[in-house]
Amino acid sequence: MVVEASESSGALITADFALAEGKSVFAIPGNIYHRNTRGTHALLKDGARLVERVEDILEELYPDLLSQKGRTISNGLFSEMEILASLSEEERLLYLQLDQEPQHIDDLSRMVDMEVNKALGILLQLEIKGLIIQEPAMNFVRA
Repeated sequence: MVVEASESSGALITADFALAEGKSVFAIPGNIYHRNTRGTHALLKDGARLVERVEDILEELYPDLLSQKGRTISNGLFSEMEILASLSEEERLLYLQLDQEPQHIDDLSRMVDMEVNKALGILLQLEIKGLIIQEPAMNFVRA
């Protein structure tokens, strides 16, 4: 996702490569008179996805998970089995360790025998999917 980039920005170069490879690239438009948004606007012209709200990103990355005939994770209409079936093996492993009692990242990574940095990345994906919530002090619970 590119928030602000001038025409010669390194972020723009990287995003152009991603677009050429068929990867999802997101851009947030800015003031049309501001020099540092020209690159972002060029990305939008070249095929980057316009981002006006978080759902714009989620709809692109997780179309099946977020809307199946109006069902969403947040309104509780997905069954536990449907949620588990939609997850990767590593996501499932971490998700199953969580409940309504907060679990610290160090404890979670130990339970699943995973490096903390890797576990954090996977937990972020689960949070983006609306399945878990990060609480203060690196504690996580199911949403």
